[in-house]
Amino acid sequence: MAFILLLIMSFIVVTGCWDRVELNDRAFIIATGIDKDQESGKMVTTLQVIVPEKIDTATKKGGGENAAVQIVSAKGSTVYETLQYIKFELMKKPYFQHNRILVIGEQAAKEGVTPYLNFFMRTREGPERSIILVSKGNASEILRWQSDVKKIPADYIEGLVHGEDIFSMTSTENIHEFMVKISGNTTSPYTSGIEIRKNEESGKEEAKVTETAAFKKDKLVGWLNLEESKGMQWINNEFGTGIIETGYPEMNNENIILKMIKSRTELKPKLKDGKMIMTIEVKGEGNIEELKGNVALNSQKVIGNLEKNISTEVKNEIENCLKQAQKTLKTDIFGFGEAIHSKYPKEWEKIEGHWDDYFPGMDVEVNVKIKIRNTGMLIEPI
Repeated sequence: MAFILLLIMSFIVVTGCWDRVELNDRAFIIATGIDKDQESGKMVTTLQVIVPEKIDTATKKGGGENAAVQIVSAKGSTVYETLQYIKFELMKKPYFQHNRILVIGEQAAKEGVTPYLNFFMRTREGPERSIILVSKGNASEILRWQSDVKKIPADYIEGLVHGEDIFSMTSTENIHEFMVKISGNTTSPYTSGIEIRKNEESGKEEAKVTETAAFKKDKLVGWLNLEESKGMQWINNEFGTGIIETGYPEMNNENIILKMIKSRTELKPKLKDGKMIMTIEVKGEGNIEELKGNVALNSQKVIGNLEKNISTEVKNEIENCLKQAQKTLKTDIFGFGEAIHSKYPKEWEKIEGHWDDYFPGMDVEVNVKIKIRNTGMLIEPI
């Protein structure tokens, strides 16, 4: 209900505009999907439209007459053309100011996202802060999925991305951030992948944020799995106050949960014998939140061994991510180019034109130092 009041208030203050459209003549878009139709070669736009009068009476699951959202779709050569067909179907003008999510289908992403993002950057309704997700399969499947938890499916999906940052193992960018990277020459964009999976226990279909979609300029070139995505968060200084689940050295059955209280990553390029080398420096501190097993944290030796083990695990995650990005995907999603450009502008001028070829063979050193600040009230195991 608060969301609807916000929508209404946002229009009460807007009067006297020459192109003003009455509130009842607007279709409020909450999520947008873009796909590429393989048979015709045309694009398909799918919209999740809020039905304000059904918010209070809608059920959390299922569509039909009582659904809180309406799903509409159209095919055309451009985003603008598809929206004209949708406008005719709805008898209302699609309004994107409150659009939260843009889902791009995997095939459309592989062929290049600039034509789609260009439209959203140009529209005066300004949904450039909408988060971008790449679907494994068609984006329309994501928008048509119904949540058991939320009346508005887009609310649930947004919660997957932003709701619990400490458990997030992927990172997401919005339209504006994406376009800035595409327009530059130093860093390629990335964002979270999403798919619909069947829960093995309940048999129900669930939306899951799974892997990270990696781009080269505006084209999807591949994926990082969850472990590689975690490594990317460390490299890009995005891990923040996340959770590390680890074990004590040589005791595989131990389960230790470390909650980071701070972490920082610095990219330090250096020129050695005419060759550019990148050093990744990671430092962090955390508290032990949970300990299962028979490890007694009663000595500096035990804590030191645990710190060393955690640091090694983080280093391995980073190195696995580097291998995938450099050797397989061959795309700089870390900002190495930007770091070199900032510190060695003259050297960057020499390699900028062939950065895509230079990056995969670049030597990278990884240094990680994770410290345990607090072990909790219990020192001895129970």
